[in-house]
Amino acid sequence: MNNILGIVLRSGVVLSGVIIATGTGLFIANHSLDDTTSYLAYNPSVVPHGNLATPVTRVALSLFLFAAERDRKFVYLTAAVLAILLFSILATPLIPLFNS
Repeated sequence: MNNILGIVLRSGVVLSGVIIATGTGLFIANHSLDDTTSYLAYNPSVVPHGNLATPVTRVALSLFLFAAERDRKFVYLTAAVLAILLFSILATPLIPLFNS
């Protein structure tokens, strides 16, 4: 189980690095580097947050691996964690309290 999770996490980190490097390269190619303060300011309405694929993938994969091992206690705990993650990603953008 740890080998599979390790492969998933390493793949996620490499993919994230490639995406970040590509985005940085495109940013530098298309924008002047004289005044980057407005580009680097965090704006949650433009820059999405909270929807990271690697943690969700790891939890979902763990759920299936615990089910394959027939470890019910960890299946229930992992299912709860996955439900919380998915709720925070999918539902919180729709709740006005979290968008202020």
